[in-house]
This record gives sequence, structure tokens and C-alpha cells, in this order.
Amino acid sequence: TFSPEDSANLKADRLAVLDYYAHVLNEYSQEELEETIKIAKSSEAAILGDSSKVGKMKYKETQIHGELCFRSHVERLVAHEKHRAAGEGARLEAICARHGWRLSWMDTEQQRMQDEELSKLGEHAWKEKLKAVMEKGTPDVPGVPPGLCRKGCSRRVQPGQTGRGRDFTTCCRG
Repeated sequence: TFSPEDSANLKADRLAVLDYYAHVLNEYSQEELEETIKIAKSSEAAILGDSSKVGKMKYKETQIHGELCFRSHVERLVAHEKHRAAGEGARLEAICARHGWRLSWMDTEQQRMQDEELSKLGEHAWKEKLKAVMEKGTPDVPGVPPGLCRKGCSRRVQPGQTGRGRDFTTCCRG
């Protein structure tokens, strides 16, 4: 689900899905729309966007509905620098260590990406990276308590048994 801003108080007609999105694009400012088109048109040499083009308090929200395994689906937490200034850095570092993530701060993230040349990862390289991730599947997370999904999503195990009479060990009958 996509929205042109914080969706907490938006009516459903201001939300979108990939194949029904024009009404949300219509709410973008000219500068936001130009930045979006610039990114969308770069196919072989992906480029970094400029988040300063996003209007004040008008971040673009995306919600992912479905299974999410922190250990395998999240690579990095990018936190606003206000949390570092408020002394929350150690807590965020502990969260990242627990899930195997890297921690970056918004005020240095674009430079980090440029330094690592992630902005030059073209379409073919992205497809290869996605293929490798899909072939591995979602790994089991060590130390998950009994009764919770072994994939680490924190949901309860699906009740019942497999066709072979074994208890389910995931929330999705995996």
C-alpha cells in the first residue's frame, strides 16, 4: 500500500497499490514528481534520489503486507540523527546487533551509498541479487522460542499438522 504522506488519518481513496497509483502521483509537488521520474527513468545505472526534494512532513509511505523476516529481509536501519542526539544510539545499535542489521544515520547515508557505489548497481546486477535472495529462501532464525514461527517474524505457529503428521513450525504452514 502506498500513500503520499503519513497514512494514519488518510481516507482510503488517498491510498494506492502499484496498478492504481495515478491519484497519489497527482498529490506530489512538481519537484517531488521530477525527482520520482528521474529515479524511475534510470534503468541501467541506478541513481540516488535526493530526499531533500520531499516536501516538509510529506514523506512517501509504503506498507508491505505479508511475511517479513527481520534477519533475511532487512539489511540496514537508517535512523534520523535526532535519535543519535537524544542518546538513543546505543539502544538502536543493540536492536541492530540482535537482528544482524547495519545501522546508519540519515545525515550520512547518502554519502555512504555514494562511497560504496551502490548508486551504480544497474538493472542486471539488481536482478542477479534478487535471484540469489529468492533461491536461498527465508532461513530459520536460531533461538526462536517454541510456539513461534521459526522464520523469526514473531507470529504464533499455525495450528495443525502437515500432510505427514508433523506439527507446523511456521505461521504460514511452511
